[in-house]
Amino acid sequence: MRDLRKENWVYGGAFIAGLAVIAIVQSILWSRAPDDCSLETFGADAAAAWNNREHLAHSACYQKIFRDLSDLDVSQQAARDMEAILASDHPRRGYKIGGHDPSMWDVIGLPGPMFGVFYGEDAFFENGATVPIDGQVMNYEPDLLFRIGDERINQANNVAEAMRYVDRVYAFIELPLLLGDPDELQDGFIYPFLMQATNLGARHGVIGEYLDTADDPDIFENLRNMTVISANTDGTQRSIYQVAERDSVHPVIVTLQVAESLAERGEALQVGDLISVGAMMEAFIDVAVPIEGKRHVHYYIGDRVISVSAGFGE
Repeated sequence: MRDLRKENWVYGGAFIAGLAVIAIVQSILWSRAPDDCSLETFGADAAAAWNNREHLAHSACYQKIFRDLSDLDVSQQAARDMEAILASDHPRRGYKIGGHDPSMWDVIGLPGPMFGVFYGEDAFFENGATVPIDGQVMNYEPDLLFRIGDERINQANNVAEAMRYVDRVYAFIELPLLLGDPDELQDGFIYPFLMQATNLGARHGVIGEYLDTADDPDIFENLRNMTVISANTDGTQRSIYQVAERDSVHPVIVTLQVAESLAERGEALQVGDLISVGAMMEAFIDVAVPIEGKRHVHYYIGDRVISVSAGFGE
């Protein structure tokens, strides 16, 4: 059993704080949704919305179901139902964790982190690409990717050990898909348990420059003290995120959380697998919109800087 005690963690994110606010507001203002959906129909409806680049049918009804249940196991099974359909037509490309900071779990009623799987030939774009929005609603999130370099990650017991089995760190912009119809959802937000059911919005991302962990003997501490700066198309600063000042758990904790999530499914991490860490920005909601030029994110890790850029079109 992995030792996931808090003293082993030193990273977190603004993402989970935003979820906490949303959960509190929704629990107060929730109104009854129409009874025109069921758990049995969710996987097909969610996969259809993903494949057709549409909003989730019966979003309000599904939000009510998952809110009323507030059961992470049920939501994760619903995500697997969605995944089963996606996997029949699309390759698996990577993983992501949401809400990996345990200090916030009780605030929003989660017993643990959320887990998502990237599918699709077009899941990841190259650095500097212009990503077609194509009718989808996607967040813009400065992020980070870890690449697994050793299958011993599946037996790692703490973050310091886990770091030894990550061979590459990529600058990454994630573009999580907001499947819920904002006109139907309470306050326009997606409830955390419905977010988990919709595979945590795993859809697109842009992979940028990288550093090999073997080239930095202080990689563990340098990631702990990393600064992330997001910039507008003209280069002016948009957001600055300092991990040591803002977060409570180390980013590599996500590798342990993904390994545990896969083990529960009878699977394991493989060499070359990619894992998205989570949003590293001040603002919680930052929807991608068509722009002229590129937006940029720079990661200051020790004496190295790695960057990623992305544009967005219709």
